[in-house]
Amino acid sequence: KAARYYYDDARSAAYRAGNNDLVAYTLSAASQLSAVRQKARPAIDHAQAAVQAAKASGSPYAMAYASDVTARAYAVAGQTGRCQAALDREEEALSLITDDTPRAPWWYFYDQSFYWGTESECKLRLNMPVDASRAARRSLNLVLPLNLHNSALTLAFKAEALLDQRLGDRKSTRL
Repeated sequence: KAARYYYDDARSAAYRAGNNDLVAYTLSAASQLSAVRQKARPAIDHAQAAVQAAKASGSPYAMAYASDVTARAYAVAGQTGRCQAALDREEEALSLITDDTPRAPWWYFYDQSFYWGTESECKLRLNMPVDASRAARRSLNLVLPLNLHNSALTLAFKAEALLDQRLGDRKSTRL
């Protein structure tokens, strides 16, 4: 409840400041909070609002990250096609980012490795462990060692995907 309060407060301040990039960030954070709690409908609602704010901001970072949380929200809802479409939009927005693209400080963590980590997470939620493992491997090959949060989560996704694959192999040999 405290996190929700502070995200709502931050979003209100961003709206008052006319900073759509920051509005997109706070709505994305609210979506992620709902997704982690397995609340698909509010996760999707916040993610879709984040996409609208990101479009208004014109920031490819905001657009890519809003698509990222949209993919995760759809994965929580078990909507494979919509999840993949959001991942495709994220990849498209990422392709617009160059070394010269202005980056607000709150996007410090976001890069190509983050995308692959999210794809891994989504594929895990959608019971696609082989694809999840492949995406985690790509993320880990790109992630900067200083990005401990992304590294740790992606390692966990990779481990879970490998376990799911082994369990799947054991089930098929028993049949």
